[in-house]
Amino acid sequence: MVLKVAHVGARSEARFRHQHCNPRSARSTLAKSLLTYRIMWPWLGIDHLDELGVKRWMLSSLDRLHIFIPDGHPMVAASLEIYVRSRIGSVFEGAA
Repeated sequence: MVLKVAHVGARSEARFRHQHCNPRSARSTLAKSLLTYRIMWPWLGIDHLDELGVKRWMLSSLDRLHIFIPDGHPMVAASLEIYVRSRIGSVFEGAA
């Protein structure tokens, strides 16, 4: 199953490397979604999760797929994100 599909720009290394695991680092992160929507926990095999353990759970339980697009092609990145979401779906999207 796919939990989240997103894209970041070439100059967004912090967002790419660190912010996705921190529920306080940005408006929309997978970590924040996992903590907010507890109703999904049984489906995801989560018994307990809190701000201190969400990163550890993500790193031990999830895989990430990266598709790199050369800088200077923002429409390709945006279009690819929409395409992937439409083809495989995802549990958490947008501000979730």
